[in-house]
Amino acid sequence: PFATGAIAFISNMASADTAWTYEDLVSRMKNESSGYRFVIENVKSGIANEVLRFINSDTLPRHFYALPNKQEVLTYVREHEQSIGLIDYSDISDTDTQYTREVLNSINLLGITRPQDSIQYGFVRPFQYNLQDHKYPFTRDLYIITNTGLNDVSLGFASFVCGEIGQKIILADSLHITERL
Repeated sequence: PFATGAIAFISNMASADTAWTYEDLVSRMKNESSGYRFVIENVKSGIANEVLRFINSDTLPRHFYALPNKQEVLTYVREHEQSIGLIDYSDISDTDTQYTREVLNSINLLGITRPQDSIQYGFVRPFQYNLQDHKYPFTRDLYIITNTGLNDVSLGFASFVCGEIGQKIILADSLHITERL
């Protein structure tokens, strides 16, 4: 793995509940009568696969909606108070951009506890320092896979990303979010 990614859970600004326990969140993802609509981007995405793993199922429950792109997920969450969006944290981590600042000012980024049977750190958000310290529970390792078997450009790129400069770029991109909160 060259980095750790996170699934960010977002809610409508009018939603009073911005901190969830791990168990409550997983239970609501499994329970179709939970009162919440979960919204993801693309039913065949990596996030959808992670959700299936977390809820231990082969299919997404009926209260999950898959929309064609990230912008539609954000719009849906902004317009529906009882909705929870699941997006890749990297989509909202760069607060140097005006777009990201506008998104973060229009949604809640939920804080989530770790599972009960693990060390507790309170309600944590998917910030870089929580990912590196393995405090945030909804993470996934990111890999670069090359199948050429040659010392070519793809191997050079992988070496760059895994090297000191590439890792500093990844780190710099994920640190900006903490400035807002």
